[in-house]
Amino acid sequence: MMFTRHSPDEPTIFYRNHAKMAGITIIGALFFGACFLVFWNQVGTGKIGPAKELISWIAFSLMTVMLVANLIKIFDFRPAIEVSAEGLLARDISPDLIPWSGIVEVGIKEFKRQQMIEVQILQDTLRSMRLTKRHSMGNIANRMLGFPHYYIVASDHNAHHVLSVIRHQKRIATEADKPLDCRPSEMQ
Repeated sequence: MMFTRHSPDEPTIFYRNHAKMAGITIIGALFFGACFLVFWNQVGTGKIGPAKELISWIAFSLMTVMLVANLIKIFDFRPAIEVSAEGLLARDISPDLIPWSGIVEVGIKEFKRQQMIEVQILQDTLRSMRLTKRHSMGNIANRMLGFPHYYIVASDHNAHHVLSVIRHQKRIATEADKPLDCRPSEMQ
């Protein structure tokens, strides 16, 4: 992810690496083409059994959806993550801004060498948000796999930098929301 920041008052913005996304999509398209050839030559010919044919249909459908999703992400030039004084806008999770008061903790979760930023969101905040289709559909699967929180995929090497920016801004916002201690001092 590439990032920009113009001044301390403006949000820090992280963009997707479109060249990397294009490379992943090209590799996926080649794999899709190979699977399509196998699918075209085997399914419906009676050479394979009905169970394998069903698995082939499911795999072919999933690969089609993944290829289209990657193509859509390549041409999405909006920022992937915006970190501002008001909250976190992570388009992988929601098109809505997540206020700092609704975020419990952020951290990094590594799954098969891919680093993801883990965002723990309060249930009250979740109820008021619109989740992206990927997160609303994947929610049940994530909970079954033991991932109860929401994730921002940070496939580039700077996931720790993204995390430090998010934590820094959350700390500033949290300290600004604390009431001042107005008790009389003990000084004479």
